[in-house]
Amino acid sequence: MREKMRNLLLLNIGLLLLILISSCSSKGIAVTIENKSGHNIRNVVLSYRGGKKEIKEIKNDKSWSGYVNPNGESHLEIDYIDEQDIKHHSKIDCYFEKNYQGSLEIKIGGNGNLSFKDKIKIKY
Repeated sequence: MREKMRNLLLLNIGLLLLILISSCSSKGIAVTIENKSGHNIRNVVLSYRGGKKEIKEIKNDKSWSGYVNPNGESHLEIDYIDEQDIKHHSKIDCYFEKNYQGSLEIKIGGNGNLSFKDKIKIKY
């Protein structure tokens, strides 16, 4: 009987640890880039503290989605080349840290115009 109780206790402790570990991990911030520029854009790079995402091309009226999860305090920067081989660089005015969660939607319009909407929050 004691053996069963001990095994049950160990099983419950193991399950609790598994739940705690899985709740601490996060994919990070879900980022969507929507290309409404009227042309394809290429060599798109999202930069953040501790990493970057490289996207070869986003066709006009299409979007790309992925996750960013920095290794510290960060903001997001985006670079891309338009149809006239002009390089664009923008800093996205948002703040996030490792394991924050939420979403960031970036819309690229004509003439390099860029807008964004963020729903970033601390993971509890």
